[in-house]
Amino acid sequence: MGAVGEATVSEIEAVYRTNVFGLLNVTRAVLPFMRRAISGKIIGDYADTVGEVRTIAAGLSHSI
Repeated sequence: MGAVGEATVSEIEAVYRTNVFGLLNVTRAVLPFMRRAISGKIIGDYADTVGEVRTIAAGLSHSI
């Protein structure tokens, strides 16, 4: 994907879905194991959706 001004809405939505919902899906899959181990790290840093990823991470830090 190129610059935001050159990307189609469909391309931007695909990147957003991958970055945000991909992170959420993987996080939901590993949370039971992390809770049992009382340990773990979830790392997500995607330039296009970094704000959303940080918000998700902040919310998780309070709920685990």
